[in-house]
Amino acid sequence: MSNLISIKTENYQTSNLEYYFNGYLKGYADGNIEFSNDRVYELLYRFYDPKNGDCTKLVFIDYGYNNPMVDIYWDEIEAKITEAIINFLTSRLKTTKTSVTTKNALSCLNYKSNKRVHSFTKGITNCLSGADLDFERVIEIVNGAGDVELLFASTEFEMEHGIAAWDHKHQEWVYLECVPNKINELLAKVKM
Repeated sequence: MSNLISIKTENYQTSNLEYYFNGYLKGYADGNIEFSNDRVYELLYRFYDPKNGDCTKLVFIDYGYNNPMVDIYWDEIEAKITEAIINFLTSRLKTTKTSVTTKNALSCLNYKSNKRVHSFTKGITNCLSGADLDFERVIEIVNGAGDVELLFASTEFEMEHGIAAWDHKHQEWVYLECVPNKINELLAKVKM
């Protein structure tokens, strides 16, 4: 799947806007933006790299200070890039899903006696790979996914793993095992 994202409005459009899964730009998107009144500028957007600052943030538009439209549309551009990336990553989940909060997701997980939660991921070929994750890692994944609205619940995910969270560290969806009746209660409560 290509990780190129396009945004087009009456006042500006992006080109070659690419979200990075690996390398030194992992968690960022870069590309070009062209305004209707001027030339093309480079931009950098931080989706998830908390050690360097806020997530879901437009970091810069190179030489944008030369164009008054940059200030006018800055917040809109940031919001549209955020929406495009969330839609792009969410499209990888093929089932019916409901967005949930971090607190709700953590409340329905099936914790083993050693505070571990079973998880699995799907590789490129949809081959399942599972592991028990310790509590700190689960918190890291769920908090990171919740911060950028990539945390979902569903009864249609496989093997009673009812929470799907985007793992920024490995750039993949992680499915976490839930207590069956708790995931049903959570979905009923959220849909009310």
